[in-house]
Amino acid sequence: MLLLRTAMLVLSCSPGTLRVGDEPFYDQLARSLLAGDGYARHGAPTVYRPPGWPLTLAAIYRVAGDDRRVVVAVQGLFDAGTILLCGWLAGRLFASRTAGAVGFLLALVWPPFFRESRYLQTEPMFTFLATAVLAAFARFAERPRPRLAFGVGVVAGLGALVRPTGVLVLQSLVLGWLIQTRHRLRAQVAPLAAMLLGLGLVLAPWTLRNWEAFHVFIPLSIGAGEQFYTGVALETEGRWDLDRWATIRGDALDRERHRVGHPLDAIEQDRALMRAGIEVWKTAPWPSTVISIKRFWRLCFLPLSGDDRPWLRVGFLLVLAALYGVALPSGARGLRDPTGPLGFAGVLLIATLAFSLASSFFYTNSRYFESVRPMLLVLAAGPIAGWIDARLAGRTIPA
Repeated sequence: MLLLRTAMLVLSCSPGTLRVGDEPFYDQLARSLLAGDGYARHGAPTVYRPPGWPLTLAAIYRVAGDDRRVVVAVQGLFDAGTILLCGWLAGRLFASRTAGAVGFLLALVWPPFFRESRYLQTEPMFTFLATAVLAAFARFAERPRPRLAFGVGVVAGLGALVRPTGVLVLQSLVLGWLIQTRHRLRAQVAPLAAMLLGLGLVLAPWTLRNWEAFHVFIPLSIGAGEQFYTGVALETEGRWDLDRWATIRGDALDRERHRVGHPLDAIEQDRALMRAGIEVWKTAPWPSTVISIKRFWRLCFLPLSGDDRPWLRVGFLLVLAALYGVALPSGARGLRDPTGPLGFAGVLLIATLAFSLASSFFYTNSRYFESVRPMLLVLAAGPIAGWIDARLAGRTIPA
């Protein structure tokens, strides 16, 4: 099934398809690396994106060429890893082979995974690494040893080098775990220190490169300021509007240039936009709160596109309502019995809520929620498997 799915991905795309979205950015970085010019755009070092995906893309170009279909095949392999891990996690959490099969199938047929894998962007690789963090954390939660915690930190660091929100995935899981084990917090100091050490060791080389290139402490990348301000701009109600955003952004940067009295570099620009976004919250707290609620709704419930296809929005909403309706009560069972066999389900529920709430301040469509969708798919697998097992057990076997 995984091979068939990957083949369908490859056949669904054309080698001559133009680069769209963030694809040109990653393509330029990969070609710069291959040309020996370093991690640069237009001949200058950049820190606007972390290096995980551009390095991977450059490796694909080096080994197999830059045909889109080759890259999509690799994206399909990342998806395969995500699907297998979803099955493993569901089977382990619910101690059921049926749950494992259901988790596998849910991830196999989840439409947004298929959509994103047809692009030369970070989603499939990051989703795989985020799911790998879940798997590593599940092992750690069973036996909270520093060695396992260190491994969780290493995997989370690899994810963060693909997309900075990899750190947020880890933070959300740690929050859920601390809430579930709050009666023995002192015992968690050593494992958490080991986790932080693993994360830091993976990020250290890239952070040192940024210091050498820009003489500023940047653990991963810049861009958070622009994303944050985009999400609170009153003129657009927090929506992405390319034409209007150019003016809004330009006005904010002009004010900052006038204040400091010199041209702004990329890092100063991002910090200026972050301050502008914070200022919006200070001067208009209630409209900003309303915008945040709308952004949370769009992140969790609306498809990436569909303005001219209401059937897509309604269909996606119905599917998500069904998924949440099954997954959330499953996680709540873990919250009610944190030391029981489903205690980790409570960790997943808290982590899902924490990630979605925090990321809604920076992201505004469901593409950026799909990386943690495996948490919900795993939580939903148990109740669905229970229903299947009950139906099968209720059948009479003919003599």
